[in-house]
Amino acid sequence: MLTPGEAVQALSRLGVATATEPVPVSGGWSGAGLWKVELPERFCLLRVYSAAGEAGARREARLLDHLEQFEFPAQRVVACGVAAQAMLLLVTWLDGRGLEVELLNGGDPRELGAAFGKLQAWLHQLEVPEGLPDALTWPAAEAYPEALLQLLEREAATDRRIVHLDFHPANVLVDGGGLSGLIDWTNARAGDPRFDIARTYLLLRLLPGLGPQLKARYLPAQRHFISAWHTAYRREAGAVSGIAPFLAWAGYGLIYDLERKPAESLSPAAAAELARVFEWLSGRLDRWMAGTGLDPGVVDASMKGVR
Repeated sequence: MLTPGEAVQALSRLGVATATEPVPVSGGWSGAGLWKVELPERFCLLRVYSAAGEAGARREARLLDHLEQFEFPAQRVVACGVAAQAMLLLVTWLDGRGLEVELLNGGDPRELGAAFGKLQAWLHQLEVPEGLPDALTWPAAEAYPEALLQLLEREAATDRRIVHLDFHPANVLVDGGGLSGLIDWTNARAGDPRFDIARTYLLLRLLPGLGPQLKARYLPAQRHFISAWHTAYRREAGAVSGIAPFLAWAGYGLIYDLERKPAESLSPAAAAELARVFEWLSGRLDRWMAGTGLDPGVVDASMKGVR
């Protein structure tokens, strides 16, 4: 982690002059240090990675450059490169607050859910840039049963699209009553949109990063938000079918991801919440796997059927 002074020096080596010292920003599980940086003409967000994160940061920068041609609401790249033995990605600052904050403060779940669904449908209509990795084995091939991967290789659409794989309310910003942008593209891959839809459903249903007190405030709006998201997505992009193997994929991937969170960093309440997530997922994975057709005589499940 760089100090503010080191961050200023690192940016200067990339040709970026700052007006004030960077201010640390909290948020995200990507392992990158986050700083709010004031330039003479605008505010930016600086993401500082270890040297090992260089390939991922450069991939994210290329993707953000690609999205700019479609005028998709995302950050724009200001600078990207290695300095002070760290990988730096400097992007424009997006105004607004997380959509989940808007929900928790009384925002209309139907209106916000519809906007959320339209934004995801728009993303899934965009062409994939060259070099974006495949979604199938994210976050790691070892997370999934081999039979499921083989099935998904057959079932996944060959017309691949950009899938965010962290599309949830905390990563969608709201400003002035409208959506101002989608952030945190660390997980983004190329693949069948159902990979993204299935993972979003689980994140909306389980809210693994939201504490018990905040979750209690969200639950009254949850059903309306999910329904509005699904309806708006279907209206923009068409019906979603054959979702069962993708739900199983999302379930295994989420378990794999969460199991790697450092146990010592969890509060007792967070540990209990994580146990609840594991219990919920394990109770449904058998159903979703059965719905893949890997077990004879079991029909496919739909998104509506598992809600």
